[in-house]
Amino acid sequence: MTEAKKNDGIPENKGDIRIDYEDIDVADIMAQIRKKISRQPKRLSDETALEELSLLTTVPFGPEPKEAVGAKAKLKRVLLRIMRPLTPIMKVMILPVYQELCGRLDYVEKKTNRNAEYTKLLHNLSHNLVVEMTKLKIELENLKVKIRILEKDFEFLRGKEKALEKKVFQ
Repeated sequence: MTEAKKNDGIPENKGDIRIDYEDIDVADIMAQIRKKISRQPKRLSDETALEELSLLTTVPFGPEPKEAVGAKAKLKRVLLRIMRPLTPIMKVMILPVYQELCGRLDYVEKKTNRNAEYTKLLHNLSHNLVVEMTKLKIELENLKVKIRILEKDFEFLRGKEKALEKKVFQ
């Protein structure tokens, strides 16, 4: 039994996924992948996003803009002062878009993580297949050599048998 299986499928290094190459257990590998994904830090949920947004909307006005020089700066200050009372309304209007965006980003992140783990798994699987095929080729070559030796022994025994038959039947 490997170290990963002794530790209930959790490898010593929590970032790696352990694969027992002698006894590949796909269910165990997938369980390790799920545990690794579950250990990753979670993104903000919709409830915490709502709480943060409600904290932001409780402040009636944002911070004062920094002083700038020039006509452009004066125009910017005037526009910011006009827009400051409307900031909570704009944040409330943006909330559904923000929630949908967070949901989609979570979905994309999960799918990306899953695809990355599947890619790693497929890479390990292809590596294992190459290793096994190499072992099988070496074994095939050894068996061919043994067959050639047995053929030579068989020919020698056939010649010996013919020689004995000639002596016996003369």
